Amino acid sequence: MTKAILNTLFISLLLAYPVLIYFGLQHFSLSSIAPLLLIAIIGRYFFSKSASNTMPWLLPATLLGSVCVLLAWLLNNSKITLFYPVLISATMLVTFAYSLVKGPSVIESFALLDEKRKAKDKENVTLPSHVVAYTRNVTKVWCGFFSINIIIATYTILSDDIALWTLYNGLVAYILMGLLMAGELIVRHFAKKRHGLQS
Repeated sequence: MTKAILNTLFISLLLAYPVLIYFGLQHFSLSSIAPLLLIAIIGRYFFSKSASNTMPWLLPATLLGSVCVLLAWLLNNSKITLFYPVLISATMLVTFAYSLVKGPSVIESFALLDEKRKAKDKENVTLPSHVVAYTRNVTKVWCGFFSINIIIATYTILSDDIALWTLYNGLVAYILMGLLMAGELIVRHFAKKRHGLQS
């Protein structure tokens, strides 16, 4: 129970990273907020480590995020902390793109895991070819999203407008991600109907 609470706390802190940077740098020094950010980044990894097989980006994201914050702290350069969202999106992009080359795609792995949860014979679960093709396409869409997000997030850093950076990375990017997820659910619903499956 405590583990779940701490994991939720760390995830919440990381989701609020842009807001913490924005308000933290206005009221506190970088040396005051950097330890909190490092604890959240590293703590999230250790409390989510058991799920690392389903989240292959977890370790590299943790390492890059930690280096980003630590470097900013050591150099006392708050601008370096602004690269965190870019690094996370880049990690996700590489992970998703690599899965398309190596196989199975990230989304296919999620779908297979979901099917195994439902199945009685968990060892012999496979996905139909049309599902594999669909999940590959969804993975490609996410690669496109991460690519665009990297470009926009980088622009907000170069703009030297901390309010714009916070607004996009702390709100707009999450809204866009939510819309993409919702859109995929709608498309999936009609795709299942097309193949005579239940939603």
